[in-house]
Amino acid sequence: MKNKTKTILIIFLFVSCCHTNLSAQELDDHLKILEPLLGKAWTGMLMAPDGSPGFNIERKFELAKSGKIVKCSKINIDRNKYGEGYFYWNDIEKKIAYFFIEEDGVFLKGFANTEENKITIEGIMTWPKQMNPNVKQQYEFKNTFEFNEDGSMTDKWFMNAFGPWQPGHTIKFTSN
Repeated sequence: MKNKTKTILIIFLFVSCCHTNLSAQELDDHLKILEPLLGKAWTGMLMAPDGSPGFNIERKFELAKSGKIVKCSKINIDRNKYGEGYFYWNDIEKKIAYFFIEEDGVFLKGFANTEENKITIEGIMTWPKQMNPNVKQQYEFKNTFEFNEDGSMTDKWFMNAFGPWQPGHTIKFTSN
């Protein structure tokens, strides 16, 4: 009987400890604007502005480091490509910083802000080597996540890679 009680106590302590760690992980106040993104798998079809065939995309946003970081991932399901990044509070700039790297070495860095029902990331996208001579190796981008009344999210991309600012992809995401 003692061994059974001891086992039950150990299981109870383990479950209590795990539950405490999960519930203690709350989103840092500086990152509250990212809350609508969290805890969902967002799936959608990337549509290029020229009407070329799209790609199935999945994006996830989850808490890390006791809620001080939001980890984001992007999977291009049709091309089997993956990218991962982080949002965190930059105490020097007093802004939410963003860093994201694609598996082919392309990386993005910038800052996030919000207005009404839209999160906007603005920054620089850099290619590790010149992949396409018609595209600058580094250019500015703007990425918006707009939350719709039906619970979906519209992701829009803008860039100046080919000269003046122009729209890039649009993805209408649903969550599950």
